[in-house]
Amino acid sequence: MLSTDQALNVSRIIQLMLSPAVMISGCALLLTSSNGRYTTVLERI
Repeated sequence: MLSTDQALNVSRIIQLMLSPAVMISGCALLLTSSNGRYTTVLERI
């Protein structure tokens, strides 16, 4: 059985592993959205 300190360490490691993936995914969504809007503006010109 895991002690409280070990469980906190495991959860902290999982957070550190997932944070970059979430940030990269969020940035990719933002860039995709911006690219779509930019394309729409260029089509109207």
